[in-house]
Amino acid sequence: MFEIHRTRIQGLGYCQVEPNLWRVADIHDGITYTPRCVGPHYRSKTELLADFDRYARDVWGYGATGDGMLRDYLVIVNEAPDDGLCLRNIHIQAAGVQDARQRALDLDPVARIEAVYEKVA
Repeated sequence: MFEIHRTRIQGLGYCQVEPNLWRVADIHDGITYTPRCVGPHYRSKTELLADFDRYARDVWGYGATGDGMLRDYLVIVNEAPDDGLCLRNIHIQAAGVQDARQRALDLDPVARIEAVYEKVA
């Protein structure tokens, strides 16, 4: 089991997968025994942390947008091939519905978007 380190961003952490391999961990749905590692491969913790803000902003939408307002979205994706059903929730901060859809596809280009919900309160 990997030790997952939390970050100031509630849904993202990081872990050392093997010697000289560090990854960002998607912990939006909680910490699991096998973390969902996402994003680039880093050779060191220092390299990962140096790139963390850019990665969180560019891929997950954390940070400023043109109007300065990000909203929380729940995107339901189907990861099953063809007509199968394997649903997963992705929590994303984005500038709008289309931005949330695109960010979900950036995370998993072969997934099918089933629904996008905006958190309202």
